[in-house]
Amino acid sequence: MPSSSQWSLERSSQHSSSSNSLSLKSSAQSSQSSSSSTHDPAGLDLFDQLGSKVIKCGPGNHLFSQFSFLPPGALDDVVTKDTVKAQSFWFIFLKNSHFSQILERAKKVFAILVLCGHGELIWDLFKEGLQDGDLPLTESSKYSNILVSPKGKEFMSFSKKKKRAKILVRTFLEKQWLVLAPEFKMQGEHISVKANFPFPFYNIKQVTNYGTNTVYKGVLHSDYIVRIPSDYFSANRCLSHVNTYSKATNPPQDLEIAIKYFPNKVVFEKEKDNLVEIRKLNHPHLIRHIATCHQHVDTRDQDTATRDQDIATQDQTDFFYVIFPWANGGSLANFWEQYPKGFQDSKLPIWCLQQICGLVDALSELHKINCRHGDLKPENILYFKESNEPEGQYGTFVIADVGVSKVHQVETDLRDQNKGTNTKATTPCYEAPEAEGAQTAPRSRRYDMWSIGCILTEFLIWSLYGYKALDSFRDRRRETDGPFPQKVAYYKHTEENLLIVHPDVTDQLEKLKSDHRCAGDTGLTALAELISNNLLVINPRGRIDEKGLKHKVKEILQKAKENSSYLMKGIPDTSEARRPDG
Repeated sequence: MPSSSQWSLERSSQHSSSSNSLSLKSSAQSSQSSSSSTHDPAGLDLFDQLGSKVIKCGPGNHLFSQFSFLPPGALDDVVTKDTVKAQSFWFIFLKNSHFSQILERAKKVFAILVLCGHGELIWDLFKEGLQDGDLPLTESSKYSNILVSPKGKEFMSFSKKKKRAKILVRTFLEKQWLVLAPEFKMQGEHISVKANFPFPFYNIKQVTNYGTNTVYKGVLHSDYIVRIPSDYFSANRCLSHVNTYSKATNPPQDLEIAIKYFPNKVVFEKEKDNLVEIRKLNHPHLIRHIATCHQHVDTRDQDTATRDQDIATQDQTDFFYVIFPWANGGSLANFWEQYPKGFQDSKLPIWCLQQICGLVDALSELHKINCRHGDLKPENILYFKESNEPEGQYGTFVIADVGVSKVHQVETDLRDQNKGTNTKATTPCYEAPEAEGAQTAPRSRRYDMWSIGCILTEFLIWSLYGYKALDSFRDRRRETDGPFPQKVAYYKHTEENLLIVHPDVTDQLEKLKSDHRCAGDTGLTALAELISNNLLVINPRGRIDEKGLKHKVKEILQKAKENSSYLMKGIPDTSEARRPDG
């Protein structure tokens, strides 16, 4: 959690100056400052104390870099009856009951006034009926020294400042957004706010850029995470990867998040609809988004028509985001790299097989709602190191980027599993041979069966020969000529222009089956046979469907649980496995 930032305060000799400004020198904060007691530190008055608690979303130059927010927990710590009484000359004119009402109903309003240098206006505004629920205010279209609530109620106390009223109104309108960051229920809700609203994210940095879509990593401040009853998590274990860092019985902790930005509304709406449907599946191995967000400018509103953002290249006025939990272990590809020697002990193989079974089950659930993933690859299988699952001692693998897939309309002939859609969203290395056809040709759900076969092949290579063997396997398949140089697909064109499984893939699977550790009736041999005979099959109709795959993988897992030597011969029986570093 961020701690109090070091601020330099440029202000006039009296707080009545309306040109007070705050500039952040450092966004680094200690983990407990927002919830610790900070009553009147030496040399700091209310203005300084509140300023020291403001958190900047930066650093860097990105969509959020100009936003800042003041966490409600920090506000509660600073704005108390004792601190205000000790520092405010006008406090003696208020009855105790009056200030208690202000603390209960208008604490945010008071904090904004303090940051404007005019905390003494709180009682006049409060008597006019201004409360926290009336925020955000806008400037009256008729009078520049009058503020108006969203319901149209006018507040005229600023006019008492006469010549300074107009400037004070503008300062209030600027500072009010500090206390208006939205809360997150963590249930996939849609949050739509005006563009001036800050999101309570900090330590934001860009990590990837997929064409027009950009992904940022950040931290969601715990003060904005709505506390959920403890039985909610026990009934929804699939939320373990969403709320790894917080327990419902304790105050939530700050949560690392991924922020996916969409510049296009149509693409965002499709993604949002897909994610809503996928979230309903309630599956522990399918990614569940935290929320979708829409920041918009109301051009009818003078205050919000000009967004206080330095984004010179942006012509649009709407901003769309999907918020996901951040996978602290990276992806399946990262997991293989973190365990470079493959199966190292007696517990890791069974856990890996359990995870494979879970991923296959998740894919089966997707297919039940007529959804093809279309871009399965190790990088799209996220690795969360923590897990609430009973068999998740190493964590959990979760299928992600499902939003790029399409939830299809049910075909007229529901029995024809080969009817699909024309979605093109596949990584060349793991794409099925039918991707070689027309770009608009429909693809079935068995397209995913080929991709999962590729992933299982690499899993077997890693488990027996380690991480470096994956690079060697990839290099052997790399094309050096032809129409697609550098392509590393699992299939190949013959001289007669026929499509076949790549010879190096076939050779590698045979090598796996003949390895002395797989000799006889072993689980790894069964997996290799499943890949050769049922998954990496050129004709989609010859591939196993999701139900058959799920049955076969579960059968292998059950035998491995009953007989420790079934999965693989020669697994060293060492002490309890350690999680990968990092």
